[in-house]
Amino acid sequence: MTTPIWKADKACLFKLRKMRYANLALHSIFLVSAINVNLNMDEQRIDEWSLMGGCGNIRDNLLNFNFSAAIPKISFSSFFPLLYLDQLRISDSRLLDWSTIKALQRKSNKGVKPRWYENFKHNISNLQ
Repeated sequence: MTTPIWKADKACLFKLRKMRYANLALHSIFLVSAINVNLNMDEQRIDEWSLMGGCGNIRDNLLNFNFSAAIPKISFSSFFPLLYLDQLRISDSRLLDWSTIKALQRKSNKGVKPRWYENFKHNISNLQ
């Protein structure tokens, strides 16, 4: 999610429902939304809460290729958070290998490579 959480609609929050139990802030926003309370920010300061830069939102690309089930499976890392397609690109037609991504996130790169990532790589390389 790269849009401010304060502007998230119920459908977007519903997709994050499994993560809310491990994240108190997300759980609070989820509950506030459930009782139809809107949280509005000062529009002058909205840039402070938005991630700027990058090209090609990963979430939007996953949705475009019908890989919405993969969105919650993308592990978050404070060392290498995956937000934009630019972060995965080696060249216009090549993306990083999954084991490289896991190494950048400082997580174990052992185990089975996700099928969705291979399909995603194939679809992205065919766009070019």
